[in-house]
Amino acid sequence: MMSEKYKIIDDFHVKNIRVLVLDRDFNLGRRHSSLVSINGKSYPYQLNSIRKWVVIKATGSFKGMVASFDFV
Repeated sequence: MMSEKYKIIDDFHVKNIRVLVLDRDFNLGRRHSSLVSINGKSYPYQLNSIRKWVVIKATGSFKGMVASFDFV
């Protein structure tokens, strides 16, 4: 399965979610699965109106890690 990878350059906590700041705008032109894989673990995600931001339910920092979005 093919995937698109983004470096997480920053992240921050808001209530019970984590906002991931990606190294570039998320590619809305491709169909992705509903999960993002970070450090071997999969998380459901939501996009944000700011195209470099992706939201997941998680605790702890992901700064410096790679987020992998699989294509469907």
